[in-house]
Amino acid sequence: MQFDPEHAEFFSAVSVYFAKQLREDLNVPVGIVGCNWGGTTAASWLDERLLAEDPDLNTYLLEYEEATKGLNMRRYEKKHREALDFMESSKMVKTMDHVMEGKVTKWEMIKALPLLATIALKGMPMGPYNQNAPGCLYHNMLSQITGYTCRGVIWYQCCNDENKALMYDKLLS
Repeated sequence: MQFDPEHAEFFSAVSVYFAKQLREDLNVPVGIVGCNWGGTTAASWLDERLLAEDPDLNTYLLEYEEATKGLNMRRYEKKHREALDFMESSKMVKTMDHVMEGKVTKWEMIKALPLLATIALKGMPMGPYNQNAPGCLYHNMLSQITGYTCRGVIWYQCCNDENKALMYDKLLS
């Protein structure tokens, strides 16, 4: 897929500018493999074995164990499906598109707040299908692209680890 206005929505702006600069600096073709999911923790992109090996990073595993203690898979799968259905509903998608386009007036935003609050409350229940479960995105996304030849990587992450910012040096290394 070539980067052009028709395909722009599939690329992050940061990755496009990074690739463009590399292309100019190195004078070689540059491709972008997008493996991303906004609003996730860095721990979801790492193999759980790496988290378990470090006493500080192990906190992600311990918190997950606590959050899923006594998890009833039947109820969990039902809640997960309900949350997915809600997130994909036409009303929800239309509202979020409108907000994200920045074309929302103050009064439209006030009108949208109850729906946006519902989104925050409904959220994905914590469990094995949650994108923030330790190792989830590593196993389901990142490990799927490890066979590609790669000369460089850009990583920018900050969305969901603000309460563990001091662990970033370990997480990213």
